[in-house]
Amino acid sequence: MTTHRRNLPVLVATVAVACALTAAWFWLGQAEARQSAERTERDARQASLRLSDFVTARLVAVESIRRIREAGLMDEEATFVRSATIVQNELGGYLAINWIAPDGTIVWVSPAERNAAARGRNVFRHPQASPAAREAERTRRPSATPPIPLFQGIAGFATYYPVIVEGELIGFVNGVFDIRGLVEASLEEGILEAHELRITTDEGALVHETPGFEAASAERPVGRGDMDVVGGRWQLALVQNDATAHVSMARHVFLAVGLLLTLLCAALGVRILSRRERQKQLEREQRELAELVAASRDLHALLDRDGAAIRANDAAQFWLEGKARFGDHVDDRDAWQAALAGAFAGTPQRLELRLGPDAAQYDVSLQPLGDDSRAVALHAKDDRERRRLEDDLRRAQKLEAIGRLAGGIAHDFNNLLTAVTGLATVARSDPRLPEELAEDMDAIVGAAERGSDLTRKLLAFARTDPAEPDRVVDLGEQIRGLRRLLRQLVREDVSLSVSCPSTPLWVSIAPSQLEQIALNLVVNSIDAIEGHGHVDVRVEPAGDGVALIVEDDGAGMTEDVRERVFEPFFTTKAPGKGTGLGLASVYGIARARGGSVTIDSAPGEGTRVQVSFPRVEAPPTVAPTPSITPEPREHGALVLLAEDEPSVRATTSRILRLAGFEVLEAENGRVALDLLERSSKPPDVLVSDVIMPEMRGPELALAVRERCPDIGIVLCSGYVGDALEGPEFETLGAELVAKPYRPSELLDAIERVRPPATGAVASA
Repeated sequence: MTTHRRNLPVLVATVAVACALTAAWFWLGQAEARQSAERTERDARQASLRLSDFVTARLVAVESIRRIREAGLMDEEATFVRSATIVQNELGGYLAINWIAPDGTIVWVSPAERNAAARGRNVFRHPQASPAAREAERTRRPSATPPIPLFQGIAGFATYYPVIVEGELIGFVNGVFDIRGLVEASLEEGILEAHELRITTDEGALVHETPGFEAASAERPVGRGDMDVVGGRWQLALVQNDATAHVSMARHVFLAVGLLLTLLCAALGVRILSRRERQKQLEREQRELAELVAASRDLHALLDRDGAAIRANDAAQFWLEGKARFGDHVDDRDAWQAALAGAFAGTPQRLELRLGPDAAQYDVSLQPLGDDSRAVALHAKDDRERRRLEDDLRRAQKLEAIGRLAGGIAHDFNNLLTAVTGLATVARSDPRLPEELAEDMDAIVGAAERGSDLTRKLLAFARTDPAEPDRVVDLGEQIRGLRRLLRQLVREDVSLSVSCPSTPLWVSIAPSQLEQIALNLVVNSIDAIEGHGHVDVRVEPAGDGVALIVEDDGAGMTEDVRERVFEPFFTTKAPGKGTGLGLASVYGIARARGGSVTIDSAPGEGTRVQVSFPRVEAPPTVAPTPSITPEPREHGALVLLAEDEPSVRATTSRILRLAGFEVLEAENGRVALDLLERSSKPPDVLVSDVIMPEMRGPELALAVRERCPDIGIVLCSGYVGDALEGPEFETLGAELVAKPYRPSELLDAIERVRPPATGAVASA
């Protein structure tokens, strides 16, 4: 008992010291954990900045190759490959830099050995790469894929930079990147050796992940950083790997053993020294990160609870211009205060702000700084380019929707007109019809033809008209024919004059394309006039060519606007008032026919637009239009008729039978094939609508041609769209008859495709 009492103070002192040191060790462990989390967070931000800048620099190099190619300095494969090789050797980080032909075929590759599997492949047929490649082809602007399987057999992403020479797409410069290679090339070895890594897209799709990330992130703090890569935003998540964590765990075990062995003081000293060393290292990394942030073109700042900038990089200081805080624009104040409060409450925030003297739109994120509630981190990126691209996309989608609507209306309306025209023509051919009713039938046919002409003008205005070949036309006569349509566009307070010479001025152009030019120019002139004004449309000789001139006394254009009017989607009209494609399409149509477009305009002095075309020789004399009354013909030939519209099918069948043909009627392609199988003799001619449910006309024609190789084919449609595109249609040798058609037009087309064995159909 005495010994126990004597040892009691020692025991108490030992326990007290052990408890004190244990408490100190525990506190230091918590501090180390916080430092580790902060360091991981900073490492993640630093890694995301480096990776973003690394990729941006290589995309700039691909853009430079595109510009050199457009200048005509790399027309040969050897020159292209040599330049691409120099870029790859100097910068690194590429999997390949290729040249793609306009049809999507990869023709030149660099380096050749590593990319042999890609040569000759077609990106338009790659299911994941095709959308981006088609977008670049359509918009003539650079585009990029998300992470996809590449032709080279690995995962990565590809960029497509269209090369335009004299308004024509001649191909694409294709930058291909291995995501794993990008990560390893852009990040320091120390980061990769000490951490596990995961990169995802904004939508959560996995871009890249090291094998141990899932397990490590479940046990240790994860640092995160955002980056802008190839037109999208990626998130980088970083966590210490097992090797780094084990080092820290070994220290904990050593300290615990030291406590148990009464080496508490020595262990505590080691921890203090170690902490000081880590603090110095952390300060060095903070300085490096500060230098990196200071050099960034994005805005970075630390904000207090009032939104005032505690610290800011040079870009942020420039936009502040002496102001104390962000979010002072009158339209942003409420949203800014709410976001600031949310960030200080520990929730990351993202919003759009107007910054700087010109109120430029910026994408802003606010990130809480761990447990430190005294400040939040602001990152702001110029959002104008993304918004412009989104606006362009919305306008293009709206234009496409209008085109599809116009196409659907044209198809249905022309079906109705076909029935009207056919029945009126059949009735007109009845010899028992009184003369007064015969004249009425002629008037009905004429009205139906005017309705068809109106539909064609609707398609031309919506830019969805079917491909129409160029032909020699009198420019003056064509513009005179548009006079009524142009007058319908003019407001009551604007006068319109149209003057064309009586002498023919021949040019080669599709009438629908000419209508599109005239409509676009007149609409632009009307929109440029505020209040009363005048628009003058005239046709006149211009040297060796012919000119269409549209002149107005509207507001006119500045020099800056004149320099950009031919750019696709450029418009000075208010949102929703214009697509920005009018003058771009006028320019494209004229240049494709060897013509030109000149603009003479100044503010307050109106605008004069002259579209010039080369003059051509007069066309040969055209035979007079045949009578609308169908002539009776000898029977003997069998026609397989496929038409989904009942009224059109009944009318067409009646026309064919009156002309002497036997007819098999089918409401769609499947029924037509069944009739063909059951027929006792093969049909001589297939007459089919182009657009039908279940099976389109070209598909039916191919199936019938397989069974009856000598059959003649006539395809009819009120609106074709893209249904006749592709090499298969070209091999059919089919006649295309546009709805509404006269009976004589259909019968003449049948005569042209009938196989010789059935004999000619003679007029009665």
